[in-house]
Amino acid sequence: MDNIKLTGNSKLLKKTKSKINPRELALALAEATECGNGINPLKGYVVLPDFNSDSGDVDQRVALYIVDGELVIEPIATAKANISAFCGNAFISATSVTLTGCPTAAILETASPFQLTATVNPTGALQTGTWSSNATGVATVNSSGLVTVVGPGNATITFTSTDGGFTATCVLLVQSVG
Repeated sequence: MDNIKLTGNSKLLKKTKSKINPRELALALAEATECGNGINPLKGYVVLPDFNSDSGDVDQRVALYIVDGELVIEPIATAKANISAFCGNAFISATSVTLTGCPTAAILETASPFQLTATVNPTGALQTGTWSSNATGVATVNSSGLVTVVGPGNATITFTSTDGGFTATCVLLVQSVG
């Protein structure tokens, strides 16, 4: 039987393709279940015996599951709690980004710094991303969305969401004081 190769570094469990013959896998699962090892992939873990190294007896049964490509072996109650917590934290995919705080009129090059706020939609989606300016000689933006006016001209401040790469922009027209 070929080995299963685990790949990726996601925080979410991923399906991987295996070269295991489906018949061999079914036989292995049936054999393990007959031994009292209760394999139930719907629960997210496999129950295996924990043998006493001195007597050879089964001291307890433990759960085996995979997190981030690493095998975890824990007492069954701990595994159930961890898997339940993981499943209860449903991942909500981003669908769009909106910005607030963008000036609607031209601003002067002497303007004070102002704050832009990005909201990743829908509610519950990961709220992280990166800020950038296409004209740092006109306006700069820091990692928190604070915009500093540098000089006259046009600049576009963009927020790009970590999840999905959605963008929202603020177009600035900065006028000279003189």
